[in-house]
Amino acid sequence: MADSVGQPDVDTAVVDTQTARQPDIQTCKFNSTGSSILATTQSGFLIYGLDRDGSVSLQHEYDVGTDIKFAERLYSTNLVAYCTYKNPDVFVVFHCKRRKIVCDFRYPSEITIIRFNRQRVIIAVKDVIYIHNVRNMQILHLIKDVAENPRNMMELACSESCGYLAFPWTAGSGAVRIFDVFQLQDISCIPAHQNPLALARFDPTGTRIATSSVKGTCIRVFDSSHGHKLYEFRRGFKEVKIASLSFSLDSRYLSATSDSETIHIFKLNPAAEAASPSAEGSGFLRSVKTVSGSLGGSPGGSPGGSPGGSPVGSPGGSPGGSPGGSLGGLLNSEERACITMANPLHRQNSCAFMGSLAGSVNLLLTTPTGLLNVYVLVERANGNASLSPVNHVSLREAKKPGFDVFTADKERVSGDDNKNILGRLRQVVPDKSTRRNQGISQVGSTTEEDQECFSGQKDRK
Repeated sequence: MADSVGQPDVDTAVVDTQTARQPDIQTCKFNSTGSSILATTQSGFLIYGLDRDGSVSLQHEYDVGTDIKFAERLYSTNLVAYCTYKNPDVFVVFHCKRRKIVCDFRYPSEITIIRFNRQRVIIAVKDVIYIHNVRNMQILHLIKDVAENPRNMMELACSESCGYLAFPWTAGSGAVRIFDVFQLQDISCIPAHQNPLALARFDPTGTRIATSSVKGTCIRVFDSSHGHKLYEFRRGFKEVKIASLSFSLDSRYLSATSDSETIHIFKLNPAAEAASPSAEGSGFLRSVKTVSGSLGGSPGGSPGGSPGGSPVGSPGGSPGGSPGGSLGGLLNSEERACITMANPLHRQNSCAFMGSLAGSVNLLLTTPTGLLNVYVLVERANGNASLSPVNHVSLREAKKPGFDVFTADKERVSGDDNKNILGRLRQVVPDKSTRRNQGISQVGSTTEEDQECFSGQKDRK
């Protein structure tokens, strides 16, 4: 919000608080590579960097003047998108290094979800999903009549070659809809579970998606393009709330945390997947009929895009049967976790991320209040694996280094990437009238100096 053009009020006027006392941490979230943690506080956000040895340092601390509803960091760049409780209909992108807002737009209603990758910005409000071009915020597509999504379940693939977006097909169902935000068309509709969908996560390539229902007793992995079931993992028989799902960066392991006392890690077999035949001759429309039949009704909204020209396969399955078509054989059998470990952060709503800090597979376990446990996954010659602790730290105690963190951040992308991703967000974009017609307005203003600064032509002191 702004009192006058170019003069943001207190919740968008971000203030650097390097010398201020660090406030209490309320939520923590890893970036897409696991190289940093974005933590929100009562009045701002903090960014922590993870070193190769598992140590943590505070890189940035900023005060936006009001509670942050949610925040997302774009990979390891200087850009953080957030939304506040004071202005829940305003989407803001902040440049950490230059301490400046580069984008702020108001939407017709409260923003429920923010997702973005190197090419697209996804904004969900009530029953509409906006798909923007990341470089200029041009509206590329609207997915309308989106089903009610009380759990805010929406995931965007982080791969540069795969732009799949996953969200519930209908309210209260276990079906997941896959939409390609690059090609702007529906890809598949997967009847993943018989109970309502609770969580979904893409692997780093975007070609696989892991899902869990509200029961939390089993986790299924599907081919995200065709909807074929690749794996079915048994977490347990007691109903739990799944807190996180995470693939390792090489897609060979999948971790699951919940409100139970254990952490489960499942092993995948990509070689067996490649050797298994895939069904042909079915497209998106057939998958919709399959889902509608298995759910006993029609979907709550119409597809946001047209089906692809060539067949993409179908999820298979039958009404009342096991959800999802399968490839058969070993991949169709229900498998147990290869590692089951007692959760040291039990009852603290801990979430896990499977990263790679020093070339090996690491399990990063954190709580909303900022406790972090780092483990390394040790693989043995007989095929077994185990987790060994590396570090345990409280983010509240992490110290800020005495040098410019972005020159020391080993995981950051190049300056050219920072320019290309969101370098011109505040420029007046070609579809300004289209945004106005959709009820979207720009909060701040753009000066020529701002444009030069964020396009890399000029570095403001």
